[in-house]
Amino acid sequence: MKKTLSIFFSLLNAITMILSFTGCSENNKFVGEWSAQIDVSDEMNQGILDNDEELAKYFESDNLTISLNFTFDKNGSYKIEIDEASVDILCDNFAAVVKDGFTAYFTDLFAEQGMNVENFGGIDGALKVIGTSLEEIVKESVNKDDIKKEFEDVND
Repeated sequence: MKKTLSIFFSLLNAITMILSFTGCSENNKFVGEWSAQIDVSDEMNQGILDNDEELAKYFESDNLTISLNFTFDKNGSYKIEIDEASVDILCDNFAAVVKDGFTAYFTDLFAEQGMNVENFGGIDGALKVIGTSLEEIVKESVNKDDIKKEFEDVND
């Protein structure tokens, strides 16, 4: 996860450097407030793949975006802020990917052992046998506070 976010921040830094050149000219066409959406799905998918190839096939995401707000002043200065609501949405979407992925993974894992999760009342019943729940696994895997902390650097 940290590697994925590091890749994202590298891309963000490159964008920031490119945008910093806009302050070098007398042209004021960028003055004002702008916003952009950045899709981080590929970076997240690659981060999961780098950590565990076997699990990566279960955790394919395609709707993980964040919004950046840019403010350009006439004096050439600018400010970049991440839209907090978009980080919440990203976390919720990623949690859904993780939940679906672990559901498929554990269903296959139990099937390899000759067990059908439906015989346990579904995936939560099957996981209860081993002392956990799908909700606990998702909560451990997707810590919103940690993800938000990673994005706070952009506002600094």
